[in-house]
Amino acid sequence: MAELTDIQIRRKQALFRAQRRGFKELDLVFGAFADAHLEILDEDELTRFEALLSVPDWQMMDWIMGHQPVPAAYDHAVFARLCAYRRNLSANTSPHAEEPSRLDPPIRRGSTASSG
Repeated sequence: MAELTDIQIRRKQALFRAQRRGFKELDLVFGAFADAHLEILDEDELTRFEALLSVPDWQMMDWIMGHQPVPAAYDHAVFARLCAYRRNLSANTSPHAEEPSRLDPPIRRGSTASSG
């Protein structure tokens, strides 16, 4: 059996961590993203993904849901791809297309007063 390269080992470790974050919603998003994208991430992108895995769940959830701004150090192409993947995952896994899934950010409706 051939020895694994450093990047292959890092990808396997990242997949394991992505599937076991703690919050079920993040396990689903990160795990599915890792399954689909880890093999094509280059070394720099993998480093960025590993950094995202180190962010506490509650904080990551706030960023993904748009409740808190993403710090510049984490606001990069890998995070953007993760968020886009989550949106696609939400759209494809929602049993009712018109109903948002638990992974969708809340809809904020502005109050409009009608003058009579």
